[in-house]
Amino acid sequence: MYVDDVKNSRRAPTRVTTSQEAATPHVVVIGGGASGCGVADNLRSLGFGGKITIISSEPYPPIDRTKLSKALITDASKILLRTESMLQDLDIALKHDKVVKVDTSSKTVTTEGGETFKYDKLVLSTGGSPKMLPLPGFKELGNIFKLRTVPQTKEIVDATQGGKKKVVVVGTGFIGMEIAIALCKDHDVNMIGMEKVPLYSPYYCPCPPLLFSLNESIDGLERESWETKSAQCYKKCTNPKGSNSTCPPPSTPLNPPPPPPLKSAP
Repeated sequence: MYVDDVKNSRRAPTRVTTSQEAATPHVVVIGGGASGCGVADNLRSLGFGGKITIISSEPYPPIDRTKLSKALITDASKILLRTESMLQDLDIALKHDKVVKVDTSSKTVTTEGGETFKYDKLVLSTGGSPKMLPLPGFKELGNIFKLRTVPQTKEIVDATQGGKKKVVVVGTGFIGMEIAIALCKDHDVNMIGMEKVPLYSPYYCPCPPLLFSLNESIDGLERESWETKSAQCYKKCTNPKGSNSTCPPPSTPLNPPPPPPLKSAP
């Protein structure tokens, strides 16, 4: 059983003795993704015997969200990090609801369904949401999709049924690239990004030469494979080694600007 659990990213942490009747200390985790699940798991692994409640706006247990873009999986049960029974075995309560209010003075959390949870410690692990471009039609048209949840994945899959479609993916980061790969087998996929090369950001690229080496591979092998499957990657730099290249060679440092300074809390 444990071998299968490891393969499916479902290996549970070490079980600790807890009390179902213990009301305190109570840790409330807002967000049912991998980070929220990880916090609850590690609290139990480190011997925390108090009460843990995860509040998630999604109607299923914590999932491995990265697999949504990798394979456009529409069945949440196939990508669960923890099943309901595993959470119950660890005395972790999972509430499917949306938090609408946090009162730090009374240390309470209120949900859309009207429930109130009192906490001793509060963990915010809501994650991020994809942005909609501030352009005309993005709120009115029905064929523009975001990807973060299983229902949103199903919308994309349903919209690409019934023959070859023309698909535009905005964003050339990991998620956009994975979506393009998942769709390019059966559809014409165009990618649009502002970066010089896919996967490039001056804030998370520690080694520019390695970046260009990676993109040499993308140009020479992976990109060629994608294009034969009707996926086209639009970018300014076509091949760092090519004579028409506008990008510096791998040995040339990019010297990206430093990230903006963090603002201190008021």
